[in-house]
Amino acid sequence: MIITTKHLKDPAAKKGWVQIDNQYEFTTNRDVILKEVKKLVSDRVWVEIRLKGYKSTPTLVISVDEDRVEIDKPRDWPGAQDITLIYRHVVGPWHFLQARVKEVTKQAIWTYLPYAFIILERREHFRISTPTGSKIKVLFKKGDKEQVISGEVIDISLGGVAFWLDSKDGITLPSIRSMVDSVILELKLDASTDWKEKDIVLSKAEVVRIDEIKQGKSSKKKIALKFHCPIKEVDQLWPYIRQRELLLLKT
Repeated sequence: MIITTKHLKDPAAKKGWVQIDNQYEFTTNRDVILKEVKKLVSDRVWVEIRLKGYKSTPTLVISVDEDRVEIDKPRDWPGAQDITLIYRHVVGPWHFLQARVKEVTKQAIWTYLPYAFIILERREHFRISTPTGSKIKVLFKKGDKEQVISGEVIDISLGGVAFWLDSKDGITLPSIRSMVDSVILELKLDASTDWKEKDIVLSKAEVVRIDEIKQGKSSKKKIALKFHCPIKEVDQLWPYIRQRELLLLKT
């Protein structure tokens, strides 16, 4: 996946993630990119260097600072001015970092900080934590009766949401693998700031987990939902996820 000049000039990409063809997301935000490269260094993630007609054996990113990245040079390095690093974090989508070569030494390839970070697949695998006060209400049917449960959101993604159930004795819960009718979200950007969209409504979701979490002598229920609604509904979450991620990076 090669990002074009047109993509690189998109001002939205400097602020956060931009989606392409429902298959890729990319960003040119320096803070996001620097954090990702630091993770490659600290976790010692194997990467491949790709360019036209060449694929390296697995190698490692050795170091990174604000302006440059050090990569262990493969023995058969053919030389290039622009490269793509390809890798995965254990399991999950393929990641791509595009960078320009600064200099090459006997042991290392030095690049400038990558100018683009691309992820293959929608970002439903990447959950963003939500601040205290982010609320959820779930409507579903149990037999012929309409039921409602509510709680506090823990984290959210384009694929689903997890929340702590409000403590109520004798409350009726949906069953695992059942579908709920509506999910209504009231999110906060931070502890003191409400998200600009007061109510985000998603029309259908599946209950994928209900866990009992022990907390000392008491316990709480954690519920996870997977969204099964039109993309246009899920896309309501995009601006929030972008803004929340950038806020977390700054703090």
